Amino acid sequence: MSSKRPILVVEDLRKRFEIVRRQGFRLKTFSLAAVDGVSFELRAGESLGLVGESGSGKSTLALCLPRLIEPDSGRVWLDGEDLTALSGPYLRQARRRMQLVFQDSAGALNPRLRVGDALSQAVTLADGPVDARYSVAGLLESVGLAPSMARRYPHELSGGQRQRVTIARALAARPEILILDEPVSALDVSLRGQILELLRRLRSELGLSLIFIGHDLGVIEQVVDRVAVLYLGRVVETGKVADTFARPFHPYTEALLAAVPPLRPDPEFLRAQTLTGEVPSPENPPSGCHFHPRCSRSTELCRSRGPCLVELDGRKHACHHPLSSTA
Repeated sequence: MSSKRPILVVEDLRKRFEIVRRQGFRLKTFSLAAVDGVSFELRAGESLGLVGESGSGKSTLALCLPRLIEPDSGRVWLDGEDLTALSGPYLRQARRRMQLVFQDSAGALNPRLRVGDALSQAVTLADGPVDARYSVAGLLESVGLAPSMARRYPHELSGGQRQRVTIARALAARPEILILDEPVSALDVSLRGQILELLRRLRSELGLSLIFIGHDLGVIEQVVDRVAVLYLGRVVETGKVADTFARPFHPYTEALLAAVPPLRPDPEFLRAQTLTGEVPSPENPPSGCHFHPRCSRSTELCRSRGPCLVELDGRKHACHHPLSSTA
């Protein structure tokens, strides 16, 4: 996998939101850093997981990549082309190569359109050469649905069927990258397994690269090659999923894993780290390392200076006191 070229390169991406709130008789504007200097690479044919608690910036990052939300600064390189410098038809063409699948399949589909009409619109917008695989029937077949589903409305489908339709609609654009934002979190266990198997098959058959956003680390472990852990808009650790989940470097990663018994790290290697308190507000993040108020290993250095991502054993972490130092 490491020998394949990067198809997506994200450099120092940042996005802040201005929020207006009333304080007494006055309106006050607060600045919230949702994505705070995120950098990563996605290789051709690879699956990358983005994990973290709610409020870590995962969904905002997903929307910034194809510029559905405009980032404030940073660069997104799609196969060597600077996506942040494109506009008009050039941007629309680039977006077709990077499609999103959302968690809320019911909200993502127009309730007034039959499934066939929704897919037909997507095929027309893709404006690609005629190919039976990308016909309405072909798209339904690719996601394991019968052609008769084209006559149904979204409310006539189960949750798993609706999610398959949203994946089929994304595939109509013939993308190279699928960005999946919590695509199975609203489904029960049996349907979740079916959708994950579908994604594995599509990735193999179509050569897709995946960005899989989630908070269920058990699901993440099944579908990704590498993982990036986000906390308050920053990447705190990244590496191969098997290595990261077995021997995490960052205490936040350890705490996330410790909450999932089957994935619990090696107790002989790690000291227990459990999460206490709530995620701090992005409007007023802690000084230094953002994680230090919840970390049992924090020191004055952590409170005064934020760590940078550094490489260790082929992975990267942002911690002044990585857990490997206790091995």
